[in-house]
Amino acid sequence: IIPYLTEEINDTINKEQAEAIAADIVQEFEDRVDYNYPGWEHKQTTVKEIHKLLLDVLLKEHKRPELAKDDNFADSIRGYLIENYV
Repeated sequence: IIPYLTEEINDTINKEQAEAIAADIVQEFEDRVDYNYPGWEHKQTTVKEIHKLLLDVLLKEHKRPELAKDDNFADSIRGYLIENYV
């Protein structure tokens, strides 16, 4: 998540900001997504919950609406989370 935020985003996000955003995304994912059963990664409810948690972290906690609107960012982060928790 951090490399995407610091290298792929046109907006300037420093490493400290990227680390805070990444940590909050991972924490929210672990708190809100049930990934302890087979096939969780294919459920529509999982996709929706990841989308909601990204919006909460990016809009409410970090005031980064440009990231919340970035579909490539959302897709990349969702893929990263699923890949690393399967």
